[in-house]
Amino acid sequence: MKNNLSSQIVLSRVPSKLYRTTDPLELSRLTRREKIQTTIVENADEGCTLVSKLITERVQQASSKSFTIALSTGKSLVDIRQAIASLQTQVHFIDWQDGLLSNDEPLDLLVIGLGSLGQIGGQGIRSMLNAKEVILVAWGEHKAQALLDAIEGEVKDSSPASKLQYHKSVQIVCDLNAAALLTRIQRPWLVTRCDWDDQLSRRAIVWLCQQTGKPILKLTNKDYDNNGLNELVVLYGSAYNCNIKVFNDIQHTITGWPGGKPNADDSNRPERANPYPKDILIFSPHPDDDVISMGGTFARLIKQGHNVHIAYETSGCIAVADENLQYFLDFNNGLPQVLNNKKISTSDKPLSVQDFSSREILDLKALIRRGEATAACRYMGLDTSHIHFLNLPFYETGTIKKGDLSQRDVEIVKKLLLEIRPQEMFVAGDLADPHGTHKVCLDAVLAAIDELKDHEPWLRECRVWMYRGAWMEWDVDLIEMAVPMSPEELRSKRNTILRHQSQMESAPFMGDDERLFWQRAEDRNHATAELYAKLGLADYEAIEAFVQYRF
Repeated sequence: MKNNLSSQIVLSRVPSKLYRTTDPLELSRLTRREKIQTTIVENADEGCTLVSKLITERVQQASSKSFTIALSTGKSLVDIRQAIASLQTQVHFIDWQDGLLSNDEPLDLLVIGLGSLGQIGGQGIRSMLNAKEVILVAWGEHKAQALLDAIEGEVKDSSPASKLQYHKSVQIVCDLNAAALLTRIQRPWLVTRCDWDDQLSRRAIVWLCQQTGKPILKLTNKDYDNNGLNELVVLYGSAYNCNIKVFNDIQHTITGWPGGKPNADDSNRPERANPYPKDILIFSPHPDDDVISMGGTFARLIKQGHNVHIAYETSGCIAVADENLQYFLDFNNGLPQVLNNKKISTSDKPLSVQDFSSREILDLKALIRRGEATAACRYMGLDTSHIHFLNLPFYETGTIKKGDLSQRDVEIVKKLLLEIRPQEMFVAGDLADPHGTHKVCLDAVLAAIDELKDHEPWLRECRVWMYRGAWMEWDVDLIEMAVPMSPEELRSKRNTILRHQSQMESAPFMGDDERLFWQRAEDRNHATAELYAKLGLADYEAIEAFVQYRF
């Protein structure tokens, strides 16, 4: 079983010369905005191998027998800890937690992970700066903004990692996803000559529109020249030619037929016209991610006659507060009186949360979420026999901390795929959720696809679309399908989300953003539509966006 395929998703082609160059002069140009030495690797596995090698080299080079290393306890360093286990007999290891040390002696080497908000090792900044050498690691796109702030931003309290700019011997090792917002990766035209393709051209033009405040079709040769994009003018022959090309590319992402428009020319449409109707399977990590992230598209697929199925991968039970459960118990307690004293409970004593075991409480909370999800699907008009509650085992630990992805999880997903044999799938590609469930759920689906693709011919004809959830949206240069919504459709989406009452204000894991989930969804959908309009495309009320996963 391949259990980490999501980490290998590369949303845009990044030329290796941007992060693997051996030319010192070119490297200095590429990194001129970076204030900390940074090594970018393909993925987390390669990064762990590199950091383990660096640690081993430091130990072997040490002249003193008392070489002291501190490692933080975050997830980023788990594989590194295992890789250097053979060195326990040669060096003194300290678990770095909350920045506390048992003595005042400076560390020989400190290896720490980066938090998604830029935090590093609790409050021990002074001890970090006293270490002789520091290695900071960062894996995953949810670390991208924090990494950009640390490397290219100003030193400030809101970005603790940025204070490492004061250190004399520090280096950062990160994967391409974490490095996605660094200038040399995100906007390479500002630091070097580019290998232009359609996607990079689109990204550059969107950026140029934002810099100039102009829509695409009003950009001039002067705008390109003044902003370091004269290469594109040379490549396309004129600003006009480049404008038309990029405008059409973005225009073709827009479709009101996310399942494909039957009997229509689909040469410039994101999804195929045939077959129609399609068997469509939507995967939702929690019982509300589907409607938060793609509720408008979900409803439209149903209305346009497709055979839509929804698979809720986890029960979501830990996200229900005790007070929500008590509400349903109170309802149960009042039923006998309403129903002419018919016996509902085996006990005459009113039920409370305290009457149940911890496992029973979680099962009851899962039942609440199942009911809310069913109500939301019914509101959209989905046949309730097309609702699948998978209850993947990795989630059912009874605690906030979840288990690792296992073959049991993958087999459950494979069984559903073989049952439905979809021609189109939607999966959550949002890896920035606060407690990591989305990533594991995505890995479960990708692993199932990987194990079936060589043996099931129908799967090779299936298109897989990734949506994003409550925390972030796809950049415009990545969007391959944009589904517009009318004001009425957006209002209907809100009403669907509101069916999930247990996930309103009391829901955990909402992060620092105080907006409710329906507010986040609407704001994000409005923002995408507004950006399309500012680029000179049609002005829609809201847009949901998708990127294709190719396997």
